[in-house]
Amino acid sequence: MNTVNDMFMTDRGWIGVAANHRGLIGLVMPDPDPAAVRERLAELDPYGVLREGGLYPTLRSEMIAFFQGARVPLDFPVDWAVFTPFQARVLRTVQQIPFGETRSYRQVAELAGCGRGYRAVGGALRSNRIPLIIPCHRVIAHDGAPGGFTSPRGVSEKLFLLELEKRGFRQERSNN
Repeated sequence: MNTVNDMFMTDRGWIGVAANHRGLIGLVMPDPDPAAVRERLAELDPYGVLREGGLYPTLRSEMIAFFQGARVPLDFPVDWAVFTPFQARVLRTVQQIPFGETRSYRQVAELAGCGRGYRAVGGALRSNRIPLIIPCHRVIAHDGAPGGFTSPRGVSEKLFLLELEKRGFRQERSNN
């Protein structure tokens, strides 16, 4: 399988993206250290060819705008084959959560047809190789607590992303 990896800088740090002909297969969350991003990209996609600037120019511009607080679609093809069928079902459900909104693990379980499988939903979210495009940061505990987040910066990154989206959402509403 031929894959291409890309890296670029945002206001939050370097981002890494991996894709094949079917779509995205990995995204490395922002990090100030480009070597760390390269290393995580290699873990996600050991056979990918790094071609900076050579992958999804729209993704690059939207990610840069996102980390500046803009509301952008971040709607890009995903290669769902990198997930199990259950993970894909949960992550497709999460992908439908609108910008600036959240859902609880319980709500995601119900929407994905897993009834009371809240913990299984949490496991599927931990498998998310394509954060932001599949916005798992929008899933919180039923009591409003943030829950977990598998990013190098952990829950603080999740809280940052939720606040960033809320600011972008409020800004957009005030401009209308």
